[in-house]
Amino acid sequence: MNEKINTLIVTAKDHISALSTVDLAVIFSALLSFGALIGSFFSDVFKKLRVIFILINLAAFLYMIWRLFQDDIMDRIESLRS
Repeated sequence: MNEKINTLIVTAKDHISALSTVDLAVIFSALLSFGALIGSFFSDVFKKLRVIFILINLAAFLYMIWRLFQDDIMDRIESLRS
């Protein structure tokens, strides 16, 4: 189990070094929307925008997971097909 976690961490480090400017902008928008989401729980002004903040955060998170592990996922899909 510990070896699998170490492999995951090394893979993530390798892929993070290859991030583009767009990827960093997505990370920044995810962090910003997460902060706004937390702030919306304490303010009545942003109550209506809570769903938008959740969707932005979820979309950014899924994009980054896909982007970080894109090659590994595609390799596994190809190995399942053959």
